[in-house]
Amino acid sequence: MKFKADPEYFLDSIHNGAFILDDELKVCYWNKWMEAHTSMDRSEVTGKALQELFPEINVNQLKRKIRSMRALKSHTYYDAGSHGYLLKIKSAKYTNSVYEYMKQNVVISPIDEEMKHALIMIYDQTPLFETQKMLEENESFLRAVFARSISGIVVMDMDKNIFISNRAFQDMLQLGADEVTGTRLDSFLSDEDKKKCLELHKGLLSGEIENFTEELLFTPPEGKSFWGTMRASLIKDRDANPVYCIATVEDITENKRIYEELEKNRDYLQKVLDFQASIIVVTDGEKILNCNRSFLEFTGYESLEDYSNNLSVITDYFEPDENTITGETREGWLEEVFQNYSIGLDSKVKMRSARDGAIRTYQIDFRILPMTAGEYIVSFTDITDMENYQKILRDANRVLEIIVGERTEELQKTNDKLESSSRQLSLAQEIAGIGSWEIVQDETILRASEEVFNITGLENCNDNIIEREMLLALFDPADRERISKAFSHSSGEDSGTDIYAELNVAEGEKRILHIQSRFFPGTENAEPRIIGTLHDITEIKKAEVAVRRNERLLSSVFDFAAFGVCLTDTSNRFLRVNKTFCDITGINEEKLTGMSLEEVMTIHETKAVDENTSSVEWAVTMKDGRSADLLVSFGELNLEEDGHITVYSFADITEKNSVEKLQREQEQLLVQQSKLAALGEMIGAIAHQWKQPLNSASLYTQLIEDDYEFEELTKEKLSGYVREIMKQISFMAHTVEDFRNFFTPGKSEVSFHINKAVEDVIALLAPQFEKTKIDTVLSSPENDLTVKGYPNEFKQVILNLLTNAKDAVLSKRFQMPPRERKNVGRVEITIEKEGNEGFIRVSDDGGGIPEDALENIFQSYFTTKGEEGTGIGLYMSKMIVEGKMRGELSAHNTDKGALFTIKFPLD
Repeated sequence: MKFKADPEYFLDSIHNGAFILDDELKVCYWNKWMEAHTSMDRSEVTGKALQELFPEINVNQLKRKIRSMRALKSHTYYDAGSHGYLLKIKSAKYTNSVYEYMKQNVVISPIDEEMKHALIMIYDQTPLFETQKMLEENESFLRAVFARSISGIVVMDMDKNIFISNRAFQDMLQLGADEVTGTRLDSFLSDEDKKKCLELHKGLLSGEIENFTEELLFTPPEGKSFWGTMRASLIKDRDANPVYCIATVEDITENKRIYEELEKNRDYLQKVLDFQASIIVVTDGEKILNCNRSFLEFTGYESLEDYSNNLSVITDYFEPDENTITGETREGWLEEVFQNYSIGLDSKVKMRSARDGAIRTYQIDFRILPMTAGEYIVSFTDITDMENYQKILRDANRVLEIIVGERTEELQKTNDKLESSSRQLSLAQEIAGIGSWEIVQDETILRASEEVFNITGLENCNDNIIEREMLLALFDPADRERISKAFSHSSGEDSGTDIYAELNVAEGEKRILHIQSRFFPGTENAEPRIIGTLHDITEIKKAEVAVRRNERLLSSVFDFAAFGVCLTDTSNRFLRVNKTFCDITGINEEKLTGMSLEEVMTIHETKAVDENTSSVEWAVTMKDGRSADLLVSFGELNLEEDGHITVYSFADITEKNSVEKLQREQEQLLVQQSKLAALGEMIGAIAHQWKQPLNSASLYTQLIEDDYEFEELTKEKLSGYVREIMKQISFMAHTVEDFRNFFTPGKSEVSFHINKAVEDVIALLAPQFEKTKIDTVLSSPENDLTVKGYPNEFKQVILNLLTNAKDAVLSKRFQMPPRERKNVGRVEITIEKEGNEGFIRVSDDGGGIPEDALENIFQSYFTTKGEEGTGIGLYMSKMIVEGKMRGELSAHNTDKGALFTIKFPLD
């Protein structure tokens, strides 16, 4: 096949999909983009039919579009349908995308002179669809912002086609939304500014600049030209790739005209300023940029250049005085003026003249110098003499009359230019994607633009000429008589039509058209004619349907929300409420509208839920006398037209608070029961500790009695017996003190050694373990592990785990034959460090926990010991570890018994 150019030269370098098909839809070429996104090498697909590679494609529709491309000898667009793609290509680039397959824009173009092959271009539109979805979800918010902004706002795609525009921008152009949407922004600019805008746009895309602010001349097709300050920046997706360009436009025509007048009449205005008796300067707060003759006379310099060369500053002439501008710093004096202006106070200053040394009082006024950044016109009016002040007012009035006269003349010139701009209407319509047509003399023939053929699908076979009946045949027969009025005239007077109709395209496809026409009667130099436009508004109508559907959906969400929602005005009166809010208050919507929040409920107590949120809890009494607890969240919307609107959401948490209160009471009861249970364990431990000392003391007492009876009691023996008895009593007292400290609750968090706390508990239980012949083995590679928490509560946890281990071992021994019981009886405690966390593992060989009970052992009142167990030991242990130690307590079985693990952050 013969191509106009070698496709590999440019198709492999573009960032879009491109492949070439023959008459049988067989692949002749497959560019690198397609290889990368389909994972199909060109050697695999070349020579194969496209429907074999992608069975999901609509073969008939694709062939029809290729035939249309050949007939028009121009590119055509493939309608991707509701699924949004021609080929199923995974949208892998967008890992968080809700779309499984890439959304595509498909263009079919001729590639050779014989028109035997078709070039298919695939443009990835997934970011656009993602952004559009996000915009739709926030449509109401954007609509409010766009509608109420006094600045023009436009959102464009990366080809500078306008995607969204607000009412302010449309009013600037004097165009409707339909006429603006889809049009390139630079089509509204002058030729010179188009080039400037193109360079700035390239700078944004290349990353050389993040945003730009530029003064541009806007030339609407029908409206009046105006100057605007455009500020533009890029909107990027989550991968930092630019997907849209957003710009704001402020009409600065008036400021521009004033600036141009000042530029044209600089010398004249300078004379006017010099004529003023007041001191007038142009300054940025530090430097004097311009001045009048009065300023030079006051400072004693011949020119502003002499003043600047001597490094003088205006604050050198200030004289400190009460209630006047001090000028403590070079920039501070103008800031003081701004502050006075913001609170409605006049600014005054006392200054000493360098000419005669006289000190006079001056009134300071300022204006922002138009079209500049940070420059101000500041006047110092001598208010010492009121006659001079009156003279200044008269002079200012004369200058104002001159400026108004010149501005009126400039407005007249602008109106004259507006008349000439109407000749550019047809070109602007073509740029906007609107087809135009014209009927001259014979009403049976139309001369149409290329866009008319694109919209109707007709072939342009005769130099843009269409037969009127051929065009009418595309419409439904019932509408043809109505539509034919747009293409004819009967009265001979000026008339026009504005019609909406459906156009039948090939294969049953329909498009919605907006048809407008106007009849122009003949003159001496021109024949009568009809001029009209065809505008394809199919997508716009679809968008309108989607907007109405979204509005109904949002209204349904509001009305059927599971929580109460209400909107109030600045007087806290209800504007709108939902059904749930009516259920909470017990008042229907009709009665609530217009009432205030205070009339519906009385707030007794307000409590913040979280420092990081705006949610609060209200304890209220309703109008009908019911008491309730409400979780309330609120926020404000500042709408320029409607003022401040407050949005409240209410959740009735009365039942939830009651349940939580009951739960806290139960937890307190569990704590007391746990203490009593632990106290019983300790009393048993004390009994074991005291048994041997009591036996020893009793023996020594009997020895004293026997020695005395047999007259063998000497002073030395008596002293020895007393020492031994006191030693046993001291041991018993020390034991009681240890147990008392063990049960003293901690009042605050402290850092303590894990090993020492575990060793103390093992020592307390040692007599019981020795009596039952159970070995306790402590293994701790790390001896200095510390944790922040409550040491006595932590000891109670270790006590519970060791006591349970002891009971498990004894229970297993009871079920074993006597000879085998000596093989059971070992409890191991391991303390380890892993990273920034510590682990305590308590294991035994008592046979483990029943599997059906393993997941319930930490629940309150759950026990596997029958009537002997309380079911609160492990529950309280988990509360202490996770609530006070910021750790975790878990359990599972090993091949020998149970293993409990405590994980906690190290201090």
